[in-house]
Amino acid sequence: MLTLSFRHTGTRLLLQGFQIFLLFLAHLSQQVSAGDQEIGPFIVKQLREVTPISGTPTPHGPHSGAQGTHYWIITFISARCPCSQAHQGRLFELYQEFGKDPQFQFVGVHANADEKEAESKSYFDLQKFPFPIFRDTQQKWLEHFPALKTPHVYIYSEADQKIVYQGGVDDSSHPLTSKTFYLREALEDLRAHQPIRNPKTRALGCQIRRRAG
Repeated sequence: MLTLSFRHTGTRLLLQGFQIFLLFLAHLSQQVSAGDQEIGPFIVKQLREVTPISGTPTPHGPHSGAQGTHYWIITFISARCPCSQAHQGRLFELYQEFGKDPQFQFVGVHANADEKEAESKSYFDLQKFPFPIFRDTQQKWLEHFPALKTPHVYIYSEADQKIVYQGGVDDSSHPLTSKTFYLREALEDLRAHQPIRNPKTRALGCQIRRRAG
């Protein structure tokens, strides 16, 4: 009987410990890192103080949507990368569909260290981007959004103070062969106030060149 009692006690303690562990994991999942908290103010500061090299300026600062949400759609692009160029039409379409909604703000970032600003500006001006394009000379945007390729997309939620999507525009390096439209799905889910189906996907395209040193 004593042995049985010890077994029951041990089982209860094990279950209690497991429950505490699950609660701890749930607590961690709800935490917002200090780095994530800095992203929103960083974006607003850039839009207020830095002149975009091309594109149409966008209102800066929070905009209240249906539930007081506001999302920044940050896309790293290139003036040379064929994959980035091929997805411009898709980005323009998404802007026309979602960019008129004040809870969505589109921003383009050009961070390639091996592409000259004059060359990039000339190309982006010719393409007539409907949202602002910022030249990330010091690669400060890359410190907050560690993009690897172009195009590489991040969606930052001001309400949640965290990145809610990161990855590609879709599942192919060329839009005409795409079967899954990741960015469109993410924006549709956010507009419907639903969890994003695929919050992290693979970015396809050309490697972003970092600064030397």
